Amino acid sequence: MLAPHPDDEVFGCGGCASLYARAGAVVHPYVLTDGGGYLTGPQRESVVALRREESQRAAAILGTQAPVFGPWQDRRLGEQTTLAHELSQKISNLQAEVVFAPSLWEVHPDHRATAWAVLQAVQSLVHDGRPAPTVAFYEVGAPLRPNHLVDISPVLEVKRAAMAAFASQLAQQRYDIHITALNTFRTYALPPDIDAAEALIVVPAVGVASWLSSYGDLARGPGLAEVTEAALRRRVGGRPAANHRHAFAGKGSASRGRPRAGRRHLTARGRARPDASGARGRAEPC
Repeated sequence: MLAPHPDDEVFGCGGCASLYARAGAVVHPYVLTDGGGYLTGPQRESVVALRREESQRAAAILGTQAPVFGPWQDRRLGEQTTLAHELSQKISNLQAEVVFAPSLWEVHPDHRATAWAVLQAVQSLVHDGRPAPTVAFYEVGAPLRPNHLVDISPVLEVKRAAMAAFASQLAQQRYDIHITALNTFRTYALPPDIDAAEALIVVPAVGVASWLSSYGDLARGPGLAEVTEAALRRRVGGRPAANHRHAFAGKGSASRGRPRAGRRHLTARGRARPDASGARGRAEPC
């Protein structure tokens, strides 16, 4: 379970993570950056320590393994030329069957960098003939056009409690309200007894190569956050002083170049394992 920043693993796929844990799967959160924003010195160190503590509390609530924290700085993932290689090594070492990551359509540049790196990492495993996992893209700052909807009603209160662990972030922006609304919206076309769902684009390992071919320009192009920040720098003559997880987490997502969504895959209540086959037209035991 890849998170560019401490809290993405909960906001994006905390329900799936909790369902996996309840089903007996071992769930490993890997938080890539320190979440320190643009802060420096002792102030940054203090914020980084606090955010890691929050992520650890949230993991305990969800029932996953304790998170492991990567060495990279917030907003610098796109510069890391070895990120894909390091992710492939970690995926291989853990023998992961499913890897959750934010999507290529996310607002935050670190989210898109993570998505691109995980696609490269999985493709390298396929190329080398090693076991390669299914990729499950989740949504945080930009809605997806999903091919899987996972019923998280049985663990909805667990997810809410885990989101509440990120008090430092909720003081800046009520991300929990936004995510709860998004999860509620995802029930629009589902049976009325389903209270919340998480949306995913599930890509089997054999399909990763076509994604790399089709969406390279999207992954490398500027996102809404970068465009907004560049405009602000021109306007105020300096960089913004944001210190939280999404400096400019505005609404919106790319409307072109998305993968064609297949039929909705309503997962069985209380289970959380996306099927690796990518087959359409049947309920997926998630």
